[in-house]
Amino acid sequence: MFGSDEDNSFNNSRIFSMDVYKNFFDNISEGVMIFQDSLLKFSNPATEKILGYNFDEISEFSLVHFAEMVHKDDRDEFLKWIDNCSGDKAVESNMQFRIMDNNGDIKWIKVNSSYPVFNEKPAIQIVLSDVTELNVDITERKKMEEEVRNTRDQLELRVRERTEELFDAVAGLKDEITERKNIENALRRSREQLEVTLRSIVDGVITTDIAGKITMMNKVAENLTGWSLEDALSQPIKDVFNIMDEKSAQRMQVLCDKFFLQEKKAVKMEGVILTSKDGGRKNIEYVCAPMLVDNKRTIGSVLTFRDVTEKLRMEEEILQAQKLESVGILAGGIAHDFNNILTGILGYISMAIETTREDGNEYLIEILKKAENATLRAKTLTKQLLTFSRGGVPIRKECNISGLIHDSADFALSGSKVGANIVIPKNLWFTEIDADQITLTLSNIIINAKQFMPSGGEIEIVARNVFAEDVEILQDRSGKFVEIKIIDHGPGIKKEIIEKIFFPYFTTKEDGDGLGLAIAYSIIDKHDGIISVDSEYGHGATFKIYLPALDRKKTEQFKVKPKSLIKNRKLLIMDDEDIIRQLCKSILEHNGYKVDVAKNGNVALDLYKKSVEDKAPYDLVILDITVPGGMGGEETISKLRTINPAVKALVSSGYSNDPIMAKPEKFGFMGVLPKPYSVEDLINIVQRTVSLH
Repeated sequence: MFGSDEDNSFNNSRIFSMDVYKNFFDNISEGVMIFQDSLLKFSNPATEKILGYNFDEISEFSLVHFAEMVHKDDRDEFLKWIDNCSGDKAVESNMQFRIMDNNGDIKWIKVNSSYPVFNEKPAIQIVLSDVTELNVDITERKKMEEEVRNTRDQLELRVRERTEELFDAVAGLKDEITERKNIENALRRSREQLEVTLRSIVDGVITTDIAGKITMMNKVAENLTGWSLEDALSQPIKDVFNIMDEKSAQRMQVLCDKFFLQEKKAVKMEGVILTSKDGGRKNIEYVCAPMLVDNKRTIGSVLTFRDVTEKLRMEEEILQAQKLESVGILAGGIAHDFNNILTGILGYISMAIETTREDGNEYLIEILKKAENATLRAKTLTKQLLTFSRGGVPIRKECNISGLIHDSADFALSGSKVGANIVIPKNLWFTEIDADQITLTLSNIIINAKQFMPSGGEIEIVARNVFAEDVEILQDRSGKFVEIKIIDHGPGIKKEIIEKIFFPYFTTKEDGDGLGLAIAYSIIDKHDGIISVDSEYGHGATFKIYLPALDRKKTEQFKVKPKSLIKNRKLLIMDDEDIIRQLCKSILEHNGYKVDVAKNGNVALDLYKKSVEDKAPYDLVILDITVPGGMGGEETISKLRTINPAVKALVSSGYSNDPIMAKPEKFGFMGVLPKPYSVEDLINIVQRTVSLH
């Protein structure tokens, strides 16, 4: 039998076990609360930090007090959860809800419950995590894991010591066996509690002994490293946690060696690539910290790490988008100024052709026509620049796309070894598109296909009418669409890059800029359409474009011949460029109109007011949108409509991305005159507009 010394030893073992738990929980970053009979029996410092109460205040807590902190919108659900945390059917569970801490701040809290037995009585253990910023620092929680493991080792040592004493104390065998069973139960509960805690941790966790050999890893660590816990146990950490520097691609040393552990400091590493057992690679961040006993003796290390591959990818996409936006702003400004210049050049060439035609000089007319065609090709360049200019809003017109397909193929394949087999039905539906932008899209895709067929061959281009319900990719749409398929017979696209080909700056070509397909995607998206690609590596690629079709049949565009012009109408032209003002004035006066010009909105407003006062208001006003340092077209039309709500006005701009150019009627305009424009463009739209009642 045992005397008082034996009894004291037994009691001290229980006290030691609780001290270890207290020491363990005092150093983790997640709150731990233990309730018995609805009263708080234990809480750690992290609980005070999360809830905003000091030790004296929180020591008076009960489950009722805790429930009162829960946000009123979450309280019913929380009370149901508390009900499920008691009784014979209680199971481990977790949930998230909002609380108002002692400082009045709203926090999102994630809780996990378990049901240990303390002092021979059942209890509820709640682990609190502040997930308000979705950035749980788990380093301290991993320290907890090793502390619990250390507790287990000490308890197992105690079991062995007590077992040896059993052989020396046969008379007390029954009491000693009972004590051993109690300790084993405590160990089992400790393991269960540790497992519950680890399941709530979303990062990988690996612990090592002082020699750097693995003693534990959680499921997340298994998934990221490709090693099972069974295979990893007792392996050197460097063999399982295989890392290299992201920039240099040199293998890195895991900071868990003896020299590092002697420093007794946690170290965080970024820019690291983890290679798993099967060869897969992930971008990770990790923290390595020593595990200390009594804050002095190092017994090993705990390594926590997380997969940041997706986070870095998103950051890179944002950076690329910012670069593209910067290029777009610059391109838009260049294109605007260039379009103003082209408008003047194109207009005066057109006037020269008309004048020369009267003289009958066919040779000079031919030269001027070539100059005009060269200018129109420069117009296409500005369209490409404007596509980058904050989106390039399409200026849509009703169109049969058949001609665009043929023209795009002829242009893209001119002078190459690649031909085109084009199949288009005669009854192809009409679409409402920006012809220049769709031509650019088709050309980019056809050029891309041509470049992957250097030995020559034939590209197939097939168009047809489809209904949305008959095409899988259009299942979330409705109505009629025109489908265009561009099929090449090149090497195809590898599976691992096919989802990236529409990303800005992504290219597999040495001299590519990665913008052609990105432009195509942007344009089709702006037309409320869809573009996709199918490819099996080694067997070519098929690009599919779907554009919404019009329900109505093609309407004839009204074109005005010079002899049918309505003359003696009074027009007002507002533009900040003198060359454009004078060009329009010359063209329109030559065709029988009376024209006044203004360099900004203020001058135009004064002229219009005077015309109304003189009872001779202008029949049509043409306003430029952008006027540096002065009133532009949008503000001017608004003020003109206060003078005359029935004012007829056209909007003109070298920026096709302005929303006014896409929906002019929404801002009070009757039509658009995009720069650069020809003499015929100007006369036709003026005649059409002044004829409207």
